[in-house]
Amino acid sequence: CTEGQIARWDGAGWVCSHDVGVEYSRTRVVGPVGTPTDNGAVLLDTLGSIPTPASQADAWLLKIEPGIYDIGSTPFEMKSWVNVEGSGEGVTLIRGAICESGWTFTTGVVEGAQSSELRSLSVENTCSGSNQNSTAIYNNGDNARFSRVTARAFGAAAYNHAVYNEGLDVVFEFITAESGGATDTNRGLVDGGTGVRLTNARVSGLAGGVSSTGLELFGGGTEVSDVVVIARNATSSTRAIFNGASNVVFTNLTATASSTHGGQQLGMYASQGGFTMFDSNIGAEDAAHLDDMAGGPVVLNGTTLNGSRYGIHAEVSSSVSLDLFINHSVVRGPTNTIRFDYADVYVGGTQLAGGGAWNI
Repeated sequence: CTEGQIARWDGAGWVCSHDVGVEYSRTRVVGPVGTPTDNGAVLLDTLGSIPTPASQADAWLLKIEPGIYDIGSTPFEMKSWVNVEGSGEGVTLIRGAICESGWTFTTGVVEGAQSSELRSLSVENTCSGSNQNSTAIYNNGDNARFSRVTARAFGAAAYNHAVYNEGLDVVFEFITAESGGATDTNRGLVDGGTGVRLTNARVSGLAGGVSSTGLELFGGGTEVSDVVVIARNATSSTRAIFNGASNVVFTNLTATASSTHGGQQLGMYASQGGFTMFDSNIGAEDAAHLDDMAGGPVVLNGTTLNGSRYGIHAEVSSSVSLDLFINHSVVRGPTNTIRFDYADVYVGGTQLAGGGAWNI
């Protein structure tokens, strides 16, 4: 064994581990042993030494002490029924340089797993390839949970994602997801799963690129509550929220989009299915833009749309039937408060401030 380790019997053979002074039945503890690279190697080895549980009855906990754990180009692949807990977002960091090419988004520094939880730490992807994609956290495990986690992807990659989810019934709570620096696209959190809950979070697409999006949804049945979404400074398309999902419910959402480079600046860009929004505040050049949506309706209740051009623009074609309901809200837009093409718009108990409503 190396310095600081002891030999112990794990029931099947002798293994080397750190002498933590306490014997646990289903918990492994990892602490720093040297450089960040040394720490990362120990972290991966310890995860690999945990037997893969068959069910909740065999669950394990991997506890990570404060420190920087650099895992290089090897993803930290979580296991079902194994929770991973750091010692706080500000003191425990899992860092790696995990790169992908083309339109492939299937891995990250941390890869989630079914029925597992990642909590109380930070994850950072430092991939810097000029034509590469980087993702801090990638998940395709159902019923996974991410709590009190900070995820960052700020390399020089073509696409940067702080979080990319394709799992079902996943919970994200008290998380921070930030991306920026990509030459093409920066996205804070991308969700392609269904039945996902995102609550008490801050997600951001920042710092340049052709396209910047804070939150992108293309699954269905997503619940978003108490979330701040920010998009900044893309050269072509800056969107706080891109909603291509159906049956989404937003509650107490704050979303802003702005760019010093011009281009499209949208607080909410929505296509495909309808959504419902309660008690929210959206600000951008066009606060909300609905584009050829089918399967609505769209319902806004107790929401402020603060546009520097349009409050809301329903730009749908004649072949699409869209019902838009705006109740007990405030809609501001100097050019048009409401601009709609081939949509049925119902407004009740709502203040329209700025330009008049306009129908093509």
